[in-house]
Amino acid sequence: MTEDAALEQVHDVGALAARFTSLVGEGKGPQALGEALALSPRDDAARVAAALCWSLLGNPIKAGEELAGADPARLAGAALRAYRALEGRLPQDARAVWEAVEARREANLRVLAAHQPDLAERLRAMPLDPAVTWIRSGDALTLVELDRGVRVVTEVPSPGQVAELSDLILKRGEPVLLGEMRCGLLLSTLAALRPPLLNGMQVPIFVLEPSIGRFLLHLAFGRFEAYCGDGNVRFFVGPDPLGQLLEAIRRNPFLPVPRSVAYAGAPGLAERVSAFLDEAEAEVRDRRASFATYYAGMTPRRMLERLDGRGDGPPRILCVTGLFTTVLQYVTRDVSAALESLGCRTLVLKEPSRIGRHTIQTFVRAVDEFRPDVIFTIDHIRPEHDATLLPPVPYVCWIQDPMPQLFDPALASRVGDLDFTYVVVPEWRQRCLTLGYPEVGVLPMAVNPELFCPGPADPALACDVAFASNVKAPAICAQYPRLLPLLLEEMRDVPIGTIPDIAYFDALLSRVETRIGARANDASREAVVFDLSQTLPRYRYRVPPLQWAREAGLHVKLFGEGWSTIPELAPLACGSLANGEPLRNLYRSAKVNLHINQGGLNLHQRVFECLASGGFLLARALPSDTQPGGLGESFEIGREIVTFAHREDCLASLARYVGDESARREHGGCAAVFSPAALTITPSHRQQSWTCKTSARLVLFTHDADAFQFDAGGWTAGAA
Repeated sequence: MTEDAALEQVHDVGALAARFTSLVGEGKGPQALGEALALSPRDDAARVAAALCWSLLGNPIKAGEELAGADPARLAGAALRAYRALEGRLPQDARAVWEAVEARREANLRVLAAHQPDLAERLRAMPLDPAVTWIRSGDALTLVELDRGVRVVTEVPSPGQVAELSDLILKRGEPVLLGEMRCGLLLSTLAALRPPLLNGMQVPIFVLEPSIGRFLLHLAFGRFEAYCGDGNVRFFVGPDPLGQLLEAIRRNPFLPVPRSVAYAGAPGLAERVSAFLDEAEAEVRDRRASFATYYAGMTPRRMLERLDGRGDGPPRILCVTGLFTTVLQYVTRDVSAALESLGCRTLVLKEPSRIGRHTIQTFVRAVDEFRPDVIFTIDHIRPEHDATLLPPVPYVCWIQDPMPQLFDPALASRVGDLDFTYVVVPEWRQRCLTLGYPEVGVLPMAVNPELFCPGPADPALACDVAFASNVKAPAICAQYPRLLPLLLEEMRDVPIGTIPDIAYFDALLSRVETRIGARANDASREAVVFDLSQTLPRYRYRVPPLQWAREAGLHVKLFGEGWSTIPELAPLACGSLANGEPLRNLYRSAKVNLHINQGGLNLHQRVFECLASGGFLLARALPSDTQPGGLGESFEIGREIVTFAHREDCLASLARYVGDESARREHGGCAAVFSPAALTITPSHRQQSWTCKTSARLVLFTHDADAFQFDAGGWTAGAA
């Protein structure tokens, strides 16, 4: 066939497509296409056009039938001619389709750039491969690769395959490796899974795609907002994608190694992963031997010299925390800053992303390279760890939550002479000593006054009521919304602020199952019960006060994860707010900051940071407030801090303090930081609270028998 004849044939195909598009707009799609095809020649180019049209109608079976009888080599040639000729001769309707393709590609690149900016930038400069064309139908994508004929690259996965991979993610929390990006539907299904893990922890899905051209087609037609999930999917594209993944894990050992491979397009993937695991084990052995040699010469005298700063540099302190803690990572940040201000050198070991994990590699590398003189943690004691991973240096644990393992007699019996423990509640000290902890001190909750301090409000954050924390309904309620009111009703007899044990939630789920006449899948039941224990008490405790404030017509702003999923509170959700200056500015700007702690103790970082920032705080009362170690040991309730017990109490407090600035000042934070030496220490562990009065020239602070006044010239002390 001559070139002119080929172009003429392509022109006829374009006319057919234009006529088809017009008829579809009139609602005559399938019938119109059948009529048009009955009159058209049945050559290769027409087959391509017909398949494209059927695909646009969402009928992949008909599209496949059009291509089934074609010779792949001839079909490839016809598709290439159509691609080249139609590129400059598309009717207006078809041009709009191509513009939509470009818009989708750019949107997908933006989604990809949020998690893998380097890959997105590399792909942005690459055009679609002109030697590849495609047929699209919903989530099914058939690629016609001209050098190999027709190849189905994206296909509908089998139910068994989806179940197997979903079980790895949901029940076992294991990372998944897809050896080819051949199934967008499977990928979007897996990416959307939300296993009941702690505070946003995600299971990574690693996707290998050796063909850049094929990945570019996914960029043009896929939906990466579904493929990428919340950042739990990572793509490795181009030559040797598995090698790229393994090198990424070498550089960042927080990335877990996937042990399950699906769609192994290239041979030997599983064997290479196994060899990499052997390599990682060898590294652990070598690093253990390295730091064991270093610490073998650490005599008590040399250790004291190091801690006194008389060694070869300042004391080195390794602070271990987790990204998936809601508070403790920020406490660790502030402890690290305080130690640095005292001349120490610190290293904070924390997962860098939501798909990261603390692994043996991360810890032994930190110990071997940093060579710490002290290890600092919160809520974890030395016996919880493999003894061969920890060097023989002082291990400091600050207990801020009464975690079960901290009071396990078997673990406590192994706490040694180099272990130093501090507690925030004096009562816990005696519990630890009784269990055999050798050194236990009391270290109350603290705040970083350089970060959380009074200052100007931010008009963008101004509101009547603010609450910054996370909340979410149990995961099972997303699929079955009618379960939520039943679960809350079954929990009605549990006192507010109390968190039952895991057995209670198992029994609660059984009662709800009896009421609805259905039962959770046995394979996922354990995960469902665990999720209920983590989410339901928080939801039950935190959501109602915000609903009360909203119903009262107050201007409420909610920050944190999960609020947008609660229909009646979603309009109040303002997204996440970073802990630090943004959170401090919120405390300064809201008229009332709510404190609703889900545990049994109201002593929380939020209380101290809000008051230190000059904000006013209203806390939901807990039974522990008036018990030893409770809120009342640090603040005089009703005078230094305000609490509410029930709905009417909450609404009355909000009505008073939202509308009365002088009342807020009476109970709010003080706009000055005093030297501790200037304070008279009143009852044990009580927070110092001062009343401030000002005139045009003088400022007077009073507290019990103490008084300080000053003017522009400085401080003077006087009698009360």
